Amino acid sequence: MEKSAKTAEKPDAKEEKKDNGDARKNLAKTNSKTENREDTKADTKADTKADTKADAKADTKADTKAETKAETKAETKAEAKKAESKKTMMSAVEEAFKKWDITGDGAISKYELHAALTQLGMSEAQVDACFKSADISRDGVLQYEEFLDWVFRDPTVVQQYCLKSAKEGLHVVTADACQDVWKRFSEPEDNIEKVFFAAMVVLNEDRDLSWTGVKHIMKKPTDFLAKLHSFEPQNMSEATMRKLKYFTTKDFFKQERFKSHHPVVSALCNWALAISALDLKKDGRKH
Repeated sequence: MEKSAKTAEKPDAKEEKKDNGDARKNLAKTNSKTENREDTKADTKADTKADTKADAKADTKADTKAETKAETKAETKAEAKKAESKKTMMSAVEEAFKKWDITGDGAISKYELHAALTQLGMSEAQVDACFKSADISRDGVLQYEEFLDWVFRDPTVVQQYCLKSAKEGLHVVTADACQDVWKRFSEPEDNIEKVFFAAMVVLNEDRDLSWTGVKHIMKKPTDFLAKLHSFEPQNMSEATMRKLKYFTTKDFFKQERFKSHHPVVSALCNWALAISALDLKKDGRKH
């Protein structure tokens, strides 16, 4: 009987052993799954972190590149504006030098400077001071380079002279002369419309910057002429100056280019250039 009992117990022990083995296998399997899950989670976290870091680096690089590009563009624009101002002023300076050099010998004497600057209401003492300041070589005449250096140290004198000269030139811009332009030019020739556009911008008559708009003004120029002859440049806004320079900085915008077209066109061109040159401040020259 005892032997039979022992024999009966053996299958139970076998079953228990089997159950224990299955349990260990299941535990190992569970542990393996857990480890795999943790490894996957860790890998995902690492990948996400790496991707985030890479994205952040890429974004920073893109932002830096965009900022650099914007700064470069702004600097280029500023330099272009300075170059435009200098170009406009140079045209006025060359014109003044030619006019003041009465004898045409390529230099300006003290007498010639007196003749030019007393027209602006300057006293003899003021002119003498200007000449002394400009005559660096002390040879009694102003060579072109000396004149240029003096003007760009303080461009006010030449600016005033050019504006005065340009205003005096407007005497040819009469109602009859404007109507002659209206009759003579059915279509614009050789950029002459740009000269009128520049004048219209200065006088805030730029609602219609087209040849039709120009002809409308030339046909009945009363209001335009009244504004033109009474205009004071100190009342001009920076925005208007920028609009004006869009035209006056063009290579073709020179008085001598338009002299053969019509006196009105030539006079308005010179006037617009003189006003545009007023934008150059002291020490505006770049050596």
